[in-house]
Amino acid sequence: MIIKFEQKINIEKLKTYLEMVKTTCPPFMKKNGPWGGWSITSSNGEVYDGWQAGEKAYSKYSSEEEKKAIVDFFASVDFTKPTAIHNAYIVELLQSLKILAPNLRLSRLRIALLKPHPEAEAYWHQDSDGRDTFRLHIPIETNDECFFDYKDERHHMPADGSVYLVNVGKIHRALNLSNKDRYHLIADAYKD
Repeated sequence: MIIKFEQKINIEKLKTYLEMVKTTCPPFMKKNGPWGGWSITSSNGEVYDGWQAGEKAYSKYSSEEEKKAIVDFFASVDFTKPTAIHNAYIVELLQSLKILAPNLRLSRLRIALLKPHPEAEAYWHQDSDGRDTFRLHIPIETNDECFFDYKDERHHMPADGSVYLVNVGKIHRALNLSNKDRYHLIADAYKD
């Protein structure tokens, strides 16, 4: 399930922000695929924090001990400390998002980089134990060959200032079948 909000944010300001981030520091890249990025808010104020592999908590390949340790970690940590790339524009954007979605509390605000990769490398996973779990997505740079898939649905989210609420508690995957990097601003979203 993907919900698209009616109102849009200023995409040009967000693109300018992304260019600043790209020149500030290299992205953190996860070892298990073409995923990574930068944390805008994190548990300890570091720009590379917040990229722990939470999806392993619900993987059939993880041991019960691994699953418990990851779930306990995420339950005990607050990912709202500003990092070095949290600036005045992000404060403005967060205010806009509070108006747009006043019943949502955002945590683990990040810029997610998805590098080009073949479809075979886009693994199916879920970010909870099957209960509805949401993530806010704002595409910044993307193209027609970037998708978010559920088992029987394929979605493309254009970078036109649209804001999406995505259910990541259902089995899904992200694809970048193009030859260009894809960037989304994402945040874990909780109902207040």
